[in-house]
Amino acid sequence: MPPALPFTYVVRKPSGAQLWYFRHPTLPKAVRILGLPGEPAFHREHARLLAEAVEEKTASEQRKDEASIRWLTEQYKASDEWNRLKPATKKSYTREIDRLNALVGDLPFAKLTKKIVSQMRSKVIAGAVADREAAIEKRKAKDEAAIAAGRPSSKRNPPGPINGVRTGDLFKTVLAAMFAWAVDNDHMDSNPAEKIKKLQRKKDVASYIPWSEAQIAHVLREASPRVRDGVVVGLQTGQRLIDCVLMTKANAFGGEVSVFQEKTGNYVNVPATGPLVELIRRRVSANDPEDCDRLVVQPKGIPYSVRVFSSHLRDELDRLGFPDLSFHGLRYAAAGRLLEAGCSLAVVSDITGHSSVQMAEKYATARERKAQAAAAMEAAAAKIEQGNS
Repeated sequence: MPPALPFTYVVRKPSGAQLWYFRHPTLPKAVRILGLPGEPAFHREHARLLAEAVEEKTASEQRKDEASIRWLTEQYKASDEWNRLKPATKKSYTREIDRLNALVGDLPFAKLTKKIVSQMRSKVIAGAVADREAAIEKRKAKDEAAIAAGRPSSKRNPPGPINGVRTGDLFKTVLAAMFAWAVDNDHMDSNPAEKIKKLQRKKDVASYIPWSEAQIAHVLREASPRVRDGVVVGLQTGQRLIDCVLMTKANAFGGEVSVFQEKTGNYVNVPATGPLVELIRRRVSANDPEDCDRLVVQPKGIPYSVRVFSSHLRDELDRLGFPDLSFHGLRYAAAGRLLEAGCSLAVVSDITGHSSVQMAEKYATARERKAQAAAAMEAAAAKIEQGNS
């Protein structure tokens, strides 16, 4: 009995003749194989056709894969543009790219449209909201179980509800960046995420409240030591929170603090003045082997993360009666102080790391507007008081 012959079938004629055909999904139609099974020439031809079919199937699958979104994301993550991203940015982008592949990884990227991207963003938002709701319920159950067992519940602030818009906008931003790279490298003809508007408006500079001198003095006097140093560094350098918590003892030398700005990728030297000088002296003299090399640390020399410091600062500001203040407002105060000291807007822009002089001007004048408003209110109150006397 002849061995099994894959992808073949036989047509038997009334005369008794057998016509053998090779039929494979990669072929447009069946191919006749001359001869009969058992004949060497027949099997050589069958082997040749089978090898060609397997090769074509492999090539077809490769072509299909190279047209998929998953393939595109792999190419992007292997590109020079990806390698230039900061580690934190890569981590954030990877999370959103994983969301994309989970949704439509096998879809040909040529089929992506603005409508499809918008629909995916809606799914991402719904998923983020569902994940947060699950986290809230999990924390609630954990705290209830602890109380029932006579143990204290967690001291960490419980997660609050979200609308998912911020997550959705980040997803759209990452897609727009990757598709822009794809267009530049001739993988795509257009960017389907380019003209999709963000759902969340960027917070206006005016909505951040600059710290007044009285508020600064009160916080420095009354706040706990664990956040006071961070306030000093932020106020005296005018840097973003991430740059402040990453500053090391080695960055402070020769009466200056050398700051690497994570957002801009630039180095800037800021003169060490006021309470920052004492903070540097105290931290440099710390000889505890368990002490880390950062300027802003938690008790026992443990380094701060942005999230933990933000949480500690928020607790302290709320306790001191300043719920509307934030670390970002320190940048306004710092910019205002630099202008009052006679620095030009260009110098303020260089120190604070703003991409434009106009943005630095907004930051610097926010504190001035607040002071002018306070002065106007005091003058109005004094006028009313004089009229009543």
